[in-house]
Amino acid sequence: MAAPLLLSTLSLQSPGQVASSSSLACKYHSIVPLGIERIRLQPAGHDVDFIASAESSSFEGLEKVDQSNHLVLIGASGSKVHEYPGEVSFRLTASRLDQLKDDEPPWEIETNQDVGAFLLGLRLRLKVFRGVEAYELEPDEAGLIGVPAAIPYDERIYRATFHLDHVPADARIVLEVFDADGDRITRFHLELL
Repeated sequence: MAAPLLLSTLSLQSPGQVASSSSLACKYHSIVPLGIERIRLQPAGHDVDFIASAESSSFEGLEKVDQSNHLVLIGASGSKVHEYPGEVSFRLTASRLDQLKDDEPPWEIETNQDVGAFLLGLRLRLKVFRGVEAYELEPDEAGLIGVPAAIPYDERIYRATFHLDHVPADARIVLEVFDADGDRITRFHLELL
């Protein structure tokens, strides 16, 4: 889920055009929640909750607007935005603390690692989709924030920063989460339009 939906009517005007009525579909803030996913490590049976978000000061004030049945992205200045911000950070929390309530059964992952090693071995990557074409991006910076790795703990928070050079606003971005063995264990979607 990218952001809460807001419905209102805006009046936008460009030079040389008469103001037209537009419908606000979504307003973004600097932190965009991407979702929550629960997995169960088998055979140990430990549940791990993943919580992901995307962060950029450039998201603040962006509005997804329906103009004549066509979605457009409008910046805080009122002009159309055609690309994702040049730099976006993704935050991933992997936690066994305060288990979230969810009626859906967790996705099961086979691993011989103990839960502590599993939480410390996660890796993040982006996949960018435009139509049927896709390419992958490795983070420019990545690491743990919060409790240091040397201290045993049931929660790890990762932050990975990616440079998105000229990624069109209508592209779909997928944050992929891999375990220490290189197996993808979950993914989160970011779509501005």
